[in-house]
Amino acid sequence: MNIEILSAKFTGREKRQFLSFVKIDGDGPFPFYVSLENRDSSEVYQYIRGKYDAGELIPEEPEIDWEQVATDVRFERNRRLNDTDYLMQPDYPISEETRTALKAYRQALRDLTSQEGFPQEVVWPEKPTV
Repeated sequence: MNIEILSAKFTGREKRQFLSFVKIDGDGPFPFYVSLENRDSSEVYQYIRGKYDAGELIPEEPEIDWEQVATDVRFERNRRLNDTDYLMQPDYPISEETRTALKAYRQALRDLTSQEGFPQEVVWPEKPTV
């Protein structure tokens, strides 16, 4: 049996339990809580398997934190802008055609957040060849 832990976060005041989502042989994801007291990783996997075999794990779609997705997209957008900053310096030796294409690319990156469907659907602009 292949058990893949997709995510885990501590819950409770004393941080002795965690909520996780797992896939078992490609099925799932299944949510579950498990106590961490006196458990090693093999015991956690045995616990998950026992719950699965007993039919106690019910597939559930994990909730998506769209604010975090938007933050991640903005972070990647900013990284891509930073990667082209030096190319926009007035003394950088590129053709005017390439500079115009880069300006359009950078503007498209800035406009990502105004795309319809943002942040669920993002169409990344293609970086021009420099």
